[in-house]
Amino acid sequence: MVQQATDLHNKAVKLAEAGRWENAFELFAKAVEADPTMWSSWSDGSVALERSGNLEQAARWLDHLVRTAPDTAGYRIRLSSVLYHQGEYESASAEALCALAAYPGEASWGKQAVAAHGALTLALRDAGNTGAARGVAKRIELATECQTRLAEIAAKI
Repeated sequence: MVQQATDLHNKAVKLAEAGRWENAFELFAKAVEADPTMWSSWSDGSVALERSGNLEQAARWLDHLVRTAPDTAGYRIRLSSVLYHQGEYESASAEALCALAAYPGEASWGKQAVAAHGALTLALRDAGNTGAARGVAKRIELATECQTRLAEIAAKI
């Protein structure tokens, strides 16, 4: 089953690279049927769904990843984005907050932490909570400044 899932996944990736998102999704779906723990097929399948405009099903696939995959912060950020684009701002901000739990210190922020804060800022703003959105945006600014300063210090050492 694992080899079959891998073969289906690899064929789906080629279709995705050619921009054939719906066809790619069909193969990603077959790959997860063959091996339900193939997280890359769940993830790439959700991308194929997003790209083909099926945000509702993409959200379901990402929700599955968030509930079952080992490292969920990146999936939560993507789910937050999909929910945001569906106009589900409160759910989007909740997923972004869950993703942020993985990044407790601003100094260690990487791309994913900044993306999670960005998703949270947009979701809060569009849910009408502009004060909180401004606060989160300020944290992004401070964390980015902190990263820049740490890089400058590291370069001097």
